[in-house]
Amino acid sequence: MKEGNSIFQKFLSILRREGGSGVLIRVMNRLKISLPVYFSKRFAYQIYTAMLSDSVGKPSSEFVSLADGDVPYQKTPVKLIAFYLPQFHPIPENDEWWGKGFTEWTNVTKAVPQFVGHYQPHMPGELGYYDLRVPDVQARQIELAQKYGISGFAFHYYWFNGKRLLDKPLEMFMESKNNFSFCLCWANENWTRRWDGQEDDVLIAQVHTPESDLQFIQDISLYFRDERYIRVKGRPLLIVYRPNIIPDINNTVNLWRKYCKDHGLGDPYLVAAQTFWFADPREVGFDAAVEFPPHNMPVTDIRHMMRFANRSYQGHVIDYKEVMQYSMLKERPDYQLFRTVFPGWDNEARKPGRGYSFVFSSPGLYKKWLLNLMKYTLRNVDDPEKRIVFINAWNEWAEGAHLEPDRKYGYAYLQATADALRELDEVGSISCQPIIIFQPGKVGSTSIHTSLERNYQRSGLFVPIYHAHILENIDQQIEFVSRVRTSASNTVKKLLKGKDLRRQIDEHPEISWNVISLVRDPVAQKVSALFQLIDEYIPDWRQRTSSDLIMNMQKILVGQEEFEPERLDSWFDKQIKPIWGIDVLAIPFSSEKGYHIYRDKNLNLIIIRLEDLNRVAKRAFQEFLGFREFEIISTNVGAEKPYHSLYEQFKKIPIPVSYLEKAYSTKYVQHFYTDDEIAKFRSRWAGN
Repeated sequence: MKEGNSIFQKFLSILRREGGSGVLIRVMNRLKISLPVYFSKRFAYQIYTAMLSDSVGKPSSEFVSLADGDVPYQKTPVKLIAFYLPQFHPIPENDEWWGKGFTEWTNVTKAVPQFVGHYQPHMPGELGYYDLRVPDVQARQIELAQKYGISGFAFHYYWFNGKRLLDKPLEMFMESKNNFSFCLCWANENWTRRWDGQEDDVLIAQVHTPESDLQFIQDISLYFRDERYIRVKGRPLLIVYRPNIIPDINNTVNLWRKYCKDHGLGDPYLVAAQTFWFADPREVGFDAAVEFPPHNMPVTDIRHMMRFANRSYQGHVIDYKEVMQYSMLKERPDYQLFRTVFPGWDNEARKPGRGYSFVFSSPGLYKKWLLNLMKYTLRNVDDPEKRIVFINAWNEWAEGAHLEPDRKYGYAYLQATADALRELDEVGSISCQPIIIFQPGKVGSTSIHTSLERNYQRSGLFVPIYHAHILENIDQQIEFVSRVRTSASNTVKKLLKGKDLRRQIDEHPEISWNVISLVRDPVAQKVSALFQLIDEYIPDWRQRTSSDLIMNMQKILVGQEEFEPERLDSWFDKQIKPIWGIDVLAIPFSSEKGYHIYRDKNLNLIIIRLEDLNRVAKRAFQEFLGFREFEIISTNVGAEKPYHSLYEQFKKIPIPVSYLEKAYSTKYVQHFYTDDEIAKFRSRWAGN
């Protein structure tokens, strides 16, 4: 009965973590794994031939030599941080547990391919089977990382209740004063003979007590003080591999924060690794999470598709493209998440015949994945200091996850990293902050919206774009339009959306907004607005005669408060100034230039004259949003409107002089237009 309960509990655990699709995948995998491994001696010969080719130095068709130029990693719009494994030098503990002289290379060199096309062993290129006790090795690693655009290393840090292991490379880094950023990832789990961090075959246990947790933060404080340490808003970034196994994590977090603040280190920026199906950093009081693939990825075992040479194989084979696509389609969570890619992954070296092998990876696929996640970061992360993507890893050779050059691909994965950064640079100058098209009334907003969407899509980016005419005193405006219009339901819906947008602005003061506002000949603007609202003012207009309609509409234009041109005078003071503090009408506007950009702490505002839009759009949006090319797409064209014929007739009838006098004496029109331009507007509507 206990065994049955245990199976049921495991089922519920999987269902909770992975959902119904995860359960289904596992069932399918079990059915496939139950099939006999497809084995043939002929496959062994094919594997031997491939290994022989590698041994005589015949490179892959994707082999890439050392590049000439460098990527200016300090200027990249997204920073790349690679996880760094220090287990490439002997230590007494590993000598005792694994045999004299053990390092990660001991595992790497004993790996053999299990099936046709299985890339094993991974043999290093330029750096050879290095020993990290040699200073020149780490110096060259940093040179290569910088050359190909890596901004820093996340050192795996092994600390067990006061005992540090494999700390020699980090200490050498600290002494070297290399100009390279770094942070720590505390591997706070047991060390086991099975390389899984669980409770079986423990070599050295991880102990968590209030005393040891305090000692840990004291121990790493010297790294936090280093000027090269990676920070977010001045806060030292610390990754914890398994925060959810710390017994009283909330107390530990409070203890760490207090210690750091009391000792002038700043509030640590705590990042939880998403491992063993842990996901949400808020559950442990952390500031953010970092993906740690292939952890937390539902995968399909495809070993039944492989041609094996080892009839006793008990491992798993996964398609790299599956995890890449799963990651690229992942939706943004409602907490800060740092994305992570891996160039490849295969722990066959650590678990011979029992490992997880991700097959069909390539430098091209890795580049595609990396570029996708960097673009994701650009469009979803407003704070430049949080625009970081991690790579797993720089040198996890026994897990087949390394950017360092090898004999098969050479520098191909490093080159793919640099190429992705160069491609990103082409769109990296483009602002990905949310956009509000915010203007007084009918001034070409639909064309701007469509043009922005198309230009962002062409760059492979997505940015939220909002429309609004009113963001201040919305309730009063709802009451006003409901009173003066026959049917105001459509406008009220739009105003309520504006209310939601205003709430976002107020609740997230840390977000900077790109605001686009167009101005226009005030009479043309009011007339266009009148026709756009014809269904709300005259619902039965289609049943009326043209002459009757035109007379009625001119009465509405001249007599209704909503169309008073003086209302434009106060729009900037009532809508822009209270929210963002910019006094638009107090800042000179160049009519010759046709646009002006205003920048403040949380606002980038551009005002463009509609009459100049086609002439200045390319230059204006290059300066404002960073587009190298920008194309205006005309939509909502008047000729396509059901009232087009009526509109053309309306324009031929002179508008009363008193209305024109008021319209062209406003501060609004005199601020944005010259006297000559105003005279032409007046003449047009006076019927001259």
